Amino acid sequence: MGGALLASLLVPALVGWALCGATIAVTAPMIFAAASFAYFSRAPFTTPLETAVIYVALVVVLDFAVVATSSSGVTRCSRTSSAPGFRSP
Repeated sequence: MGGALLASLLVPALVGWALCGATIAVTAPMIFAAASFAYFSRAPFTTPLETAVIYVALVVVLDFAVVATSSSGVTRCSRTSSAPGFRSP
Protein backbone atom coordinates (compact mmCIF):
# COMPACT_ATOMS: atom_id res chain seq x y z
CA MET A 1 0.00 0.00 0.00
CA GLY A 2 1.52 3.29 -1.11
CA GLY A 3 1.83 6.45 0.94
CA ALA A 4 -1.17 8.18 -0.62
CA LEU A 5 -3.35 5.10 -0.15
CA LEU A 6 -2.25 4.74 3.45
CA ALA A 7 -2.93 8.41 4.10
CA SER A 8 -6.42 8.13 2.61
CA LEU A 9 -7.11 5.32 5.09
CA LEU A 10 -5.49 6.82 8.19
CA VAL A 11 -6.52 10.49 7.94
CA PRO A 12 -10.24 9.82 8.60
CA ALA A 13 -9.27 7.55 11.50
CA LEU A 14 -7.00 10.22 12.98
CA VAL A 15 -9.73 12.84 12.67
CA GLY A 16 -12.19 10.45 14.32
CA TRP A 17 -9.76 9.77 17.17
CA ALA A 18 -9.17 13.48 17.75
CA LEU A 19 -12.88 14.30 17.72
CA CYS A 20 -13.64 11.44 20.10
CA GLY A 21 -11.03 12.73 22.49
CA ALA A 22 -12.49 16.20 22.27
CA THR A 23 -16.01 14.99 23.03
CA ILE A 24 -14.96 12.40 25.65
CA ALA A 25 -16.14 9.57 23.39
CA VAL A 26 -19.86 10.23 23.85
CA THR A 27 -20.39 10.43 20.11
CA ALA A 28 -17.72 7.92 19.05
CA PRO A 29 -19.98 5.68 16.92
CA MET A 30 -21.30 8.66 14.94
CA ILE A 31 -17.83 10.14 14.48
CA PHE A 32 -16.34 6.89 13.21
CA ALA A 33 -19.37 6.25 11.00
CA ALA A 34 -18.68 9.63 9.40
CA ALA A 35 -14.96 8.83 9.12
CA SER A 36 -15.76 5.49 7.47
CA PHE A 37 -18.25 7.14 5.12
CA ALA A 38 -15.60 9.69 4.11
CA TYR A 39 -13.10 6.92 3.45
CA PHE A 40 -15.45 4.60 1.54
CA SER A 41 -16.98 7.39 -0.56
CA ARG A 42 -13.56 8.42 -1.91
CA ALA A 43 -11.34 5.42 -2.35
CA PRO A 44 -12.13 2.17 -0.55
CA PHE A 45 -8.88 0.21 -0.78
CA THR A 46 -9.75 -2.14 2.08
CA THR A 47 -12.79 -4.17 3.08
CA PRO A 48 -15.08 -2.87 5.84
CA LEU A 49 -13.69 -5.42 8.32
CA GLU A 50 -10.08 -4.54 7.49
CA THR A 51 -10.90 -0.84 7.84
CA ALA A 52 -12.58 -1.39 11.21
CA VAL A 53 -9.60 -3.37 12.48
CA ILE A 54 -7.18 -0.66 11.32
CA TYR A 55 -9.30 2.11 12.90
CA VAL A 56 -9.57 0.27 16.23
CA ALA A 57 -5.85 -0.57 16.23
CA LEU A 58 -4.97 3.06 15.52
CA VAL A 59 -7.20 4.27 18.38
CA VAL A 60 -5.67 1.75 20.79
CA VAL A 61 -2.12 2.74 19.84
CA LEU A 62 -2.83 6.48 20.00
CA ASP A 63 -4.71 6.19 23.31
CA PHE A 64 -1.81 4.24 24.77
CA ALA A 65 0.70 6.75 23.44
CA VAL A 66 -1.21 9.76 24.74
CA VAL A 67 -2.79 8.50 27.96
CA ALA A 68 -0.48 5.80 29.27
CA THR A 69 2.71 7.72 28.57
CA SER A 70 1.47 11.10 29.76
CA SER A 71 3.02 12.60 32.88
CA SER A 72 -0.20 12.22 34.86
CA GLY A 73 -0.76 8.61 33.79
CA VAL A 74 -3.95 6.63 33.88
CA THR A 75 -4.19 6.36 37.67
CA ARG A 76 -4.35 10.12 38.14
CA CYS A 77 -7.11 10.64 35.58
CA SER A 78 -10.00 12.63 37.03
CA ARG A 79 -12.43 10.07 35.67
CA THR A 80 -10.94 7.30 37.82
CA SER A 81 -11.44 9.20 41.07
CA SER A 82 -15.23 9.39 40.82
CA ALA A 83 -18.16 7.43 39.43
CA PRO A 84 -17.40 5.93 36.00
CA GLY A 85 -17.63 8.52 33.26
CA PHE A 86 -18.21 11.49 35.54
CA ARG A 87 -15.70 14.16 36.40
CA SER A 88 -15.45 15.50 39.90
CA PRO A 89 -14.91 19.24 40.20
